[in-house]
Amino acid sequence: MTTFTLTTNMDSIAGGSGNDTFEGTYNDGATGTFGVSDILNGNAGTDTLNITPIGVAAITPADNYWSGITNIEKIMINTTGAGAQTLTTGAFFEVAFATAGVALTTTSGAGAVTIDMSTFTGVATLTTTSTDGAQTITTGMGGLATVTATSTAGAQTITTGTSLATVSATSGAGAQTIVGANLVAVTATSTGGAQTITSTGSSVVTVTATSTAGVQTIVTGQGADVITAATTAAINTITTAAGSDTITLLAAATGNYTISAGIGADSVNGGAGNDSVFGGVGNDIIIIGAGSDTVSGGLDNDSIVGGTDTLSDTIAGGGGNDTIVGGVSSDYVTGGGGNDSITTGTGADTVYGDGGNDVITGGTDTLGDSLVGGYGDDTISGGAGNDFITGDAGRDSIAAGDGNDTVFGGYGSDTISGGAGQDNFVLNIKPGFDVITDFSVTDDTISIDNSIFTSITTITADNFVIATAGAADANDYLIYNNHTGNLFYDADGNGAGATIKIAVVGVGLELTSSDFVVV
Repeated sequence: MTTFTLTTNMDSIAGGSGNDTFEGTYNDGATGTFGVSDILNGNAGTDTLNITPIGVAAITPADNYWSGITNIEKIMINTTGAGAQTLTTGAFFEVAFATAGVALTTTSGAGAVTIDMSTFTGVATLTTTSTDGAQTITTGMGGLATVTATSTAGAQTITTGTSLATVSATSGAGAQTIVGANLVAVTATSTGGAQTITSTGSSVVTVTATSTAGVQTIVTGQGADVITAATTAAINTITTAAGSDTITLLAAATGNYTISAGIGADSVNGGAGNDSVFGGVGNDIIIIGAGSDTVSGGLDNDSIVGGTDTLSDTIAGGGGNDTIVGGVSSDYVTGGGGNDSITTGTGADTVYGDGGNDVITGGTDTLGDSLVGGYGDDTISGGAGNDFITGDAGRDSIAAGDGNDTVFGGYGSDTISGGAGQDNFVLNIKPGFDVITDFSVTDDTISIDNSIFTSITTITADNFVIATAGAADANDYLIYNNHTGNLFYDADGNGAGATIKIAVVGVGLELTSSDFVVV
């Protein structure tokens, strides 16, 4: 291993079999020891060319400076003053380094750093540190590119070309921007300005990004991308394209994110902020973090789990057969199209099954839930609290559970079990009738909707009758057949017109007018 010191003359130096070092100086616009006429051949080994400026001069070598370079694998450019570093590679640089590749290390004091290797087709390893001024790095169009960049003051911009690229970047004060057509891995930290990471190609990219100040924007292309992010900024965005992506917001992610997962079976883990998550197309798994979040599963069969904090979430399953589990807070859940399975958490939740034959299960806590089946033949189970349950359209099966529940069967002939507690069964639909399997004359009440059954304005012993043959006089509007358990409505009260069966409440009950109220 030999160290060769260049002179101001034309140097022609051949290295040996070891790891040799060539030491040269650069003087912008004047004479330095590293010049365009030098012929430097590193020969065997891993050889290094060190370039140091004279005084505060900028380092801006033209492409023809590399015309005499062969078999040198490393370039080190070091400035401690205010001089700028500018390196733009061209045809001579390509000839000198494309075959074996190059490792370029630069250190800058106060000046800006600009490295443009956009036309380079070889393997490039860039390590750049700047303590002041902007830092701009552009990699090439062929071989692998590995970039390690640290900027403590100015803006940092890294653009990778068509080559597969791995980027590790740290930005102190200015904005941090990383853009690549074939990014493979990005590790980025920004403690000052905005942070923007964009992968435009179809390569699979792993992104680990943290930002403590500015807005964070992450966009990836096609491919099964893995994104881990955290920021404290108020408004942040993560957008992925086709591919089964994995997006994880770290516990330190107290900022608010808008996440669009795109096409594919994606996995999203929310953070501590108030996030908005859109699953898009594909069978997605979405786990809501802390904060008041809004989630839409999108098309296909999604699995959504609510947050563990006490802030309320809004969850929409979307199309497909979704599985939704509520969190600790009082959530608002819409199943959407498809046959959904919805289980509420421990809050006072509101659920609308919407389309499809849904299975809705209330929480085990004593807080009352509002559960609506929607369209389809739904199965609804209330929780331990005082629930408000509506079957809505379809032939629904409703088990209200414990608590003093209010149950609307809705359109269709429903089967209803009130369970323990003082339950209220509301009859507000005709035609159609509900079957109440466990009506208790001791505890339960049946409410008659006057807007539907208009002849009933009040219920007394005069207009309620237990009979098997219909109305007995002129004002028997409500008739209970204790042999069949059927409950009938007689609009004229005298049997002249046909009666309408509005419920089945059980046989042999000792019903009285006091078991009914008009609403």
